[in-house]
Amino acid sequence: MSNIKDSEKATVASRITDKTVDYSIAKQDLGTTFDEIIDLLGAVLVNEDLTYPVGFVVYTASPYAIYACKVEDADGDVSNPTNWLKIAGSGLPYLISDTEVYDTVVAYQGSNYYVSLAIDLNAKAGCFFALRLTGIAATNVSQLGYAVTVDATTALEGTSIILQTDTNGIGFSTLAITTSYGTYNEKLAMGSTYLLLKTTDTTDTDGYILTKIASTGIRDVTTSGFISSIGKYLVPAGASFQLPLAVGLFGEQVQLLLKASGSITPSLSGSDSIVNVGSLSYNLPKMTFTSDGVDKWYYTA
Repeated sequence: MSNIKDSEKATVASRITDKTVDYSIAKQDLGTTFDEIIDLLGAVLVNEDLTYPVGFVVYTASPYAIYACKVEDADGDVSNPTNWLKIAGSGLPYLISDTEVYDTVVAYQGSNYYVSLAIDLNAKAGCFFALRLTGIAATNVSQLGYAVTVDATTALEGTSIILQTDTNGIGFSTLAITTSYGTYNEKLAMGSTYLLLKTTDTTDTDGYILTKIASTGIRDVTTSGFISSIGKYLVPAGASFQLPLAVGLFGEQVQLLLKASGSITPSLSGSDSIVNVGSLSYNLPKMTFTSDGVDKWYYTA
């Protein structure tokens, strides 16, 4: 199987050689040859009998779609996602252009600890970031997550990335986003997925939109004094359990599920307080705490 560039070079060379033997190159022949060369500057109709270099762009006629080659010497089967990235056309199957998995092993930490990760939004447009933590000691109760910084100053409007955290961290990961308007700080909950979008909409004067699009998983807590994120937690009876700061978490919930009969002692961060709706005890099988986004957690069954 020949490479498309080599094939076209051979065709051009053959035509010129044929005409230069008797020094009789016709304008029409040269025009045809150069037309073929110019055609190669844009997307060409894919040919399954040829191979393609990385970065080469092809199209299919029916249905119409455009693909970019991801590897060197890929065959012309554009249905193979390992070799080809569909970038335009009907039935575009995904918004993600690439995936980067960070699986960081973290030993026991006696104080708050964050794994640094810097992202250039312009260079990583469309990328899916899986932020994972492993090897965490069961006795680790301090804040433990990622410290993500995103530079969005040079990214085009509409540029986006997806960030996903696992349920192995403690508390929240942090996110600092720099735009032309300044640097802004956000929280990334454990076991959650976020869409970060660059925008220059006049109603979004910070220059970005961060949307939580999914959450999953239940964290099994084995140690007293655990600092929570938001989400669901299996907790042992008799344990103390610290709620996160309510600020910026309007409507978000922390759900505690008791492993056995008994009670827990919920503690608070900063100057937050608990509003006990109905004077409920702290020994229910399921206890729900909902943030007011400022400094209160509303406790309901």
